[in-house]
Amino acid sequence: MKSASSRYVVAAFLILFISLQTRAFQAEQPAFTIDIPSPSSTWSQGSHIRLDVRIKSQSKELLLLGSSRSRDGRSGITVRAANGDLVHRDFALELLGNPQQPIRFSGTGISIKPGGTSAEVVDLSAEYSLKNPGKYSIKVHKRDPLSNAQVFSNTVTIAVVP
Repeated sequence: MKSASSRYVVAAFLILFISLQTRAFQAEQPAFTIDIPSPSSTWSQGSHIRLDVRIKSQSKELLLLGSSRSRDGRSGITVRAANGDLVHRDFALELLGNPQQPIRFSGTGISIKPGGTSAEVVDLSAEYSLKNPGKYSIKVHKRDPLSNAQVFSNTVTIAVVP
């Protein structure tokens, strides 16, 4: 009798272990991907640098992503100069320089149907001072609400010329 009950305990433990491993593997898969199609590689100094951002749902359920306007680090854009230095957001440009504030993504959050895509245009020059000639790399990130992990886009490189 003891060996039969031990077998049941071992079998139950194995089933639980396999179930947890399957869930952990599923949680590692992001609920969405972020893609930045290659923008124009060269921009004139002082022009509005526009970036297309596409978020594609990989989820089987409706995907609700919070507002990208929050400053809590859950989503945003990273811009780096050619030497790797971070280009910081210019809050004066954001608040004073552009009354329409064409900001990162939408200000109301995003809902995407299963397999659907959200496409938005971001005006980088509305928040970042990219007036100096040079090369810049750009990457978008957003928090995955299912795994709480950051999902990163591909990196694109642009050149600002005089």
